[in-house]
Amino acid sequence: MNLFKKITTILISFSIIVGGIFIGTKSNSYASTSKSYIKELKIGKTYHYNLDGGKYKDKIKIYLSKNDNLVLKINDKTSIVLKQEYEFSKRYYNRLPYKCNVRIYNFNKKDKSLEIVLNYREDLQEGYRILKFKNSKCLLDRTYNDSYIEKYNANTGTIALSEGNWGVFKDFTDAFGRFSCYYNIKIDGYKVYTPCTANTTKQTRSIKYTANKKLTAYTNTNATKKAFIVKKDQKVNIYSFYQKGNKKYIKVKNSLGKYGYIKVGSSPLFEPWLMVR
Repeated sequence: MNLFKKITTILISFSIIVGGIFIGTKSNSYASTSKSYIKELKIGKTYHYNLDGGKYKDKIKIYLSKNDNLVLKINDKTSIVLKQEYEFSKRYYNRLPYKCNVRIYNFNKKDKSLEIVLNYREDLQEGYRILKFKNSKCLLDRTYNDSYIEKYNANTGTIALSEGNWGVFKDFTDAFGRFSCYYNIKIDGYKVYTPCTANTTKQTRSIKYTANKKLTAYTNTNATKKAFIVKKDQKVNIYSFYQKGNKKYIKVKNSLGKYGYIKVGSSPLFEPWLMVR
């Protein structure tokens, strides 16, 4: 093995180790839910499933366009590009972990409709695109980047997601660097309910984040009462995130075991731990 190959192998191994720290036990979780989908769609093959609970089954096909895009077609009426330059990615990104699946799920048995889900993994990042159709029209198209579906409850439509830095709570990266968190979304018919809060994972909670300036921690996210002060260079643990519109807070625990909420703005609050942006 020449020097270049040795260096490449070392870098890839390091990236996989670091990614594993923040995503958690993906392999075990994936194994437990890998057969919970209805069907995995193959490129160029036509399938028939009732996507909206109507009278007739819908015609579904995945194919590659002339410019190498991965395209989903419903009933020969609606075409949606799921992934651009699919063949290019497949050829040139195989040096890193890569996966791209399109599957049919039934996340909520009560709403009598099915979901088509693109699961992609590229450049050590994984994500999902969830689509739902009614009368051939796409009424739901939601992407969860840098995320992993841990499990779901088809009786309630609740989906448990773990997330890294480029997902729903990506804005918190600027405050303190790399993290991982988890939260539940709920699919009911053609609506998705995403929570305002996310809990950090055990790995993230174990990190001591050092304040790079004086910070005020409040008793709640209304910021009406002060809980304690975090002085510059003091360390805290981060337990959860809260975001609603432009309102963003992190829940921290100080060295005395007290909890408080710190406002998050556009500037860093802590010395970044493995800053990725």
